[in-house]
Amino acid sequence: MKNFLKFIAVLFICMYVWQLMIAPDFHVVIDNQHAYSESIWFQALLAPIVALVSVVILFVLFSIFGALLVSMVVLGGVLLFVGLSIFWPTVIALVVCYWLFSDRKQNHANDY
Repeated sequence: MKNFLKFIAVLFICMYVWQLMIAPDFHVVIDNQHAYSESIWFQALLAPIVALVSVVILFVLFSIFGALLVSMVVLGGVLLFVGLSIFWPTVIALVVCYWLFSDRKQNHANDY
């Protein structure tokens, strides 16, 4: 955070020095022929409406991303649970089958 504040301070100082060194010489001409509308209400409400639409679009995109992320987590949990619930009984069944079908006496008889 300190580095960020230092960066902002240096940037502010650079901008201030730049504004002091450069004195632009231009004339402002206001021409309403190319404006969107002659209505001052339309021009006053244009920026808040654009900001509101931008926020709504971001909200919808993040909502969709969040829903996909939560769905993937739930799906991963379900697959993990199903995988574990199938894996352990299979391992136990294999151990029991090996125990049932392996003959210790035969191995013991082969030693003689």
